[in-house]
Amino acid sequence: MTKAHSPTVELASQLVSRASVTPEDAGCQPLLAERLEALGFDSYWLPVGDVSNLLCLRGAKGPLLLFLGHTDVVPAGDRGKWRSAPFDPQIRDGKLYGRGSADMKGSIAAFISACERLLEGGERTARESAHRRSADQRRGRTGRRRCPGCCQNTLRSHRPDRLVSGW
Repeated sequence: MTKAHSPTVELASQLVSRASVTPEDAGCQPLLAERLEALGFDSYWLPVGDVSNLLCLRGAKGPLLLFLGHTDVVPAGDRGKWRSAPFDPQIRDGKLYGRGSADMKGSIAAFISACERLLEGGERTARESAHRRSADQRRGRTGRRRCPGCCQNTLRSHRPDRLVSGW
């Protein structure tokens, strides 16, 4: 990428550049935790088996809005069928290409960017909000099917009232 892009595209590109093939995270979750901690979120690491899930919370009162997503991707398959390397984010015709750009690293980047913009402007979100990330959605052992139990069992006082997912 040679020209400047929006903060959302920049973050999505950073995530795409990490080869987070199930169940590896390749540094996606620490990057997200760092961005959210800069906004006043507290990060909680929720290990389930060989995977560490991330829950970031901000605020303690009012309804809880949960942004739900995963950072893992399926293997890239035959690299000869790729126009560019799967973990080398490319902008072509105004679109981001790379493994995970559509499912779901682009959605996660949009969630984070939206929170950054809202909070920079002094806006408040419900309670404020929470972000939960899995590096193992693909196998189903610790991902979205386990999310409610994982969150409730670890942090019982943080049950979401609303949920936004890019799945």
